[in-house]
Amino acid sequence: MSEENRRAVLAAAAAAIGELGYQRATTREICRRAGVSSGTFFHYFPSKLAVLRGILAEDLAEATTTWQQRLAAAERDPDGALDAWFGDVVAEADDPGIAAFAAAIAGAGDDPEVSNLLEGRSRLDLEGLTAVVGLGRSAASWHGTRAADRTAALLAIVADGIATRAIEDPALDVADIRGDLHEVVDAVVGRTGRSRPSA
Repeated sequence: MSEENRRAVLAAAAAAIGELGYQRATTREICRRAGVSSGTFFHYFPSKLAVLRGILAEDLAEATTTWQQRLAAAERDPDGALDAWFGDVVAEADDPGIAAFAAAIAGAGDDPEVSNLLEGRSRLDLEGLTAVVGLGRSAASWHGTRAADRTAALLAIVADGIATRAIEDPALDVADIRGDLHEVVDAVVGRTGRSRPSA
């Protein structure tokens, strides 16, 4: 059994849940999309809940790598690092599967491992944003007066609000209001005179 098969199952499961919802994304459908047998599926994941845990664990691992790279870049360009984070926020909110996947997570919210993975991702984002804000202030690029960790918490609230609005209103084109949302982010960190990155 290869790591490639495991990753294929995770990718197929994430796509199926996003398109069909958690209940309709059957193990059979996931296997079909991944091109693997049910035996291969159950070798790695004894249940659909285990797959959901795997998706969240993979997301946390990828986000950890992304933040490591982003913080290294932030030493030279905190503006670019913040813009990269904001771009990811918009992309995730614009994902057509966001509502179905959020519902799947909510349905598994009482699972301790799912809760720990979600808390780990939130903590990672807060720590990363706090570091980026600190670097932006040190470079005299931003002029906010709040503590870096408080500013990071406000940025996280903005990101959560964007995602929640996208879930509640599927017709919302988040990319279309990207510029307006970027102004909110700039106001939170105290950044002025910055040209907006293209959508």
